[in-house]
Amino acid sequence: MRLSWSEHALGDLEGIAERAPRAARHVFDDVVWLVSNPFPGMYRRVQGRSKDHILVVSPYVVIYRVDGDNLTVLRVLDSRRHRTPW
Repeated sequence: MRLSWSEHALGDLEGIAERAPRAARHVFDDVVWLVSNPFPGMYRRVQGRSKDHILVVSPYVVIYRVDGDNLTVLRVLDSRRHRTPW
């Protein structure tokens, strides 16, 4: 499976890295793991967006899309800061 990051997701990860470099590395490592396990046991779809899925890397939420052989990370949100529905 091929991994790509949206510009928003890269910006999100960079923002996390500025505040918490180890947390950003943990999120990155879990996303790399996700490439070989695109639908892990603990995931859910984003309401109203049937192709988007969520991976929780507490306290961060990774929103991603699988389309064929491509996995695209759309956003990496800090659940402590983000209060609107995904």
